[in-house]
Order: sequence, then structure tokens, then C-alpha cells
Amino acid sequence: MRDSWDNMFEEVPASFEARMKETLSALEEKPKIRRFRFGTGALVAAALLVAVLGGTALATDFFGLKSLTVTDPNASPAAVSATAEPVSSKAIAEKMPGRISSATIRNELADLTEMGAQVHASEWSPYGIVAEHLPSLHTLLAALPQHFYIQDESSMLVAPVLAPQPGMRVLDMCSAPGGKATHVAQLMQDKGEVIACDIHEHKLELIAENAARLGMKSVKALQNDALQLRSEWLGVFDRVLVDAPCSGLGVLRRRAEARWRKQRKDLKLFPPLQLAILKNAAQYVKDGGTMVYSTCTIEQSENHYLVEEFLTQHPEWQRVEFTHPLTGEQVQELQLLPQNDGIDGFYICKLMKKQ
Repeated sequence: MRDSWDNMFEEVPASFEARMKETLSALEEKPKIRRFRFGTGALVAAALLVAVLGGTALATDFFGLKSLTVTDPNASPAAVSATAEPVSSKAIAEKMPGRISSATIRNELADLTEMGAQVHASEWSPYGIVAEHLPSLHTLLAALPQHFYIQDESSMLVAPVLAPQPGMRVLDMCSAPGGKATHVAQLMQDKGEVIACDIHEHKLELIAENAARLGMKSVKALQNDALQLRSEWLGVFDRVLVDAPCSGLGVLRRRAEARWRKQRKDLKLFPPLQLAILKNAAQYVKDGGTMVYSTCTIEQSENHYLVEEFLTQHPEWQRVEFTHPLTGEQVQELQLLPQNDGIDGFYICKLMKKQ
């Protein structure tokens, strides 16, 4: 633990520069990868992961390849064609009750392969499919309007760690555009309430549109300042998610322009904001309830050390172990690094309010 909050920031620039060089060097050696994920019920979530090489942005061939139609998984290979009628959302939902199974993933892999996609199951998420080649996004939306959500594999890991149960009340403090909130609702079988917040009114439309498209009726978009206390929320939520605003250093491989906008001085801005949001969110959790803190950065001043600072100030909270998604071991926090793990740099920590 650092001696003081201020001293912690003095070490940020050097660590930032060293980690940035290591990350960018490693990324230049990696091939392009695309990954998307399938979920269950009314939501079949999809994730796209593109390693950014040479400053290029999202690969255009994802949007421009020949159109294919996703049809009934029980249809014969000959019936899977560009002219086949797309299966309805209701039909697919009926074929995928409850949480996703390995058999469902195998079936989806087979169907996608028949349609010309190059795919395999994700190593990180049981809901995940990794694709090196896909039909166009337009085609996927036309065929499966309610059944996928574009999201990186690392973002898929947050909702399972939160572990919401049907009937619970869940608060997503920084929700837009709603990927994690809709995943939470999926795990709850759309039973209960998910309050998905953002400070910007125009971003609420993104949350509402995604929830409506995916058929998640339990998700309610609400404008809220995460720094301001709402007395009516004190101690009423079973689960709270703080996917905090951060420096975003974990996603530089697919946001080439951000590499040139980041400055050392900016790294000092986020920890005080993140700690304030975390402290405010903690007041909304029931005794015995849990809270997940996550960021898409690799900076420890925004991750491990920030959680340590929170726990020092709030002894009524404690870390909770959860299962590492790849190794199966019990961990108290998860720090993903793109150059080591092949997915976005991300941090996840689970906390429980003592009874």
C-alpha cells in the first residue's frame, strides 16, 4: 500500500510509459482477431474484438463481406443459404431456454461454419464465440435483431462476477451504452429490476434502444449523477455495478486514435473521481449485498490501489473471491493485460458489505 494518496500518483508516469511500450510492441506482433459471443434466452450477446494494427481502425471487411442469413439451427446444411428465410426471435429464444449450454455453443459453431464463418468457442466466456471471419453486421442484425450484442470478451466477464439472481434489484451506476446492464438482465432471466444510469441524457437513448432491441424489459434507463447521493436508494439494492470512467489504457489496440490523445497528466484525474463514485455507490447496497468495481484500464492507481484505498476508508466492506474465468482458481481481483491475455486490458474486483 502506498504511503499516501498523492504519492501514489507520482509513480504513475513512469509505469505508464513502460507499460505502454510493452503493450504496443506486443500488439504489433499479433494478427487481427475477431471475437463475438452468444448468450441465452431473449439475449444472444455477441462480441467483436479487433486487434488494431498499424493504426488501422475496425476492420472494414466485418461490415462488407457477403450477406448470409442465420436460419433455424435444426435445418439441414442445404437449407442454410443467403436466400433462406430468417428464423424469428421467438423461435430462437424457444430453442435456448435458461442459460447457455455447451451444446448450444456447439450448434451455433456448426451453423456459423456452414454459413462460411471461421469460428471457435471463447476460452474466456462460456457465452463466447471467437470469429476470424463473419458475415456482415447488417446481415446479422437483419437475421437476429434481438439476439446479439457487440462486446469484447473482457466486458463479458463482469456480469457473471456480479452474479445477479432472478428477482433482485440491481444498480448499474455508469451504464451507457448498456452492454453490461443487458447481460445482467439476461442472467436474471429478465426477472427483477436493473436500473441503468448515465449522467448524459442522450446516452440514455442508447441504453433504452439496446434493452428494447434485446427484449430486456427489466432494464430501466435513468439519468443520474453518480457523484450525487440519492437518499431513496440508500441500502435498497442487492447488487451494484460500478464500471467506472477510466483512462481506457486497456483498449488502445482497437482505438488507435486514443494512443495519441493520452497524456500523463490525465492519469491523475481519474482515481479521485472513481473513488468518489465507488464510495457513493457503496451506500446503495444492502447489508450482505455485493458490489463489483471494474475498469478498462491497466493502471493500478485506478484498480488495485484504488480498491485498497476504499477498503481502508470503509472497513465495513471486504473483498470476495470469485472464479478466474480461464484457470478456475479463486481470485480476489482480475487484471487482464492485452499483450498477455489476447483480450482487452480490464480490471474486475468483487466486494461485499458486511452484515
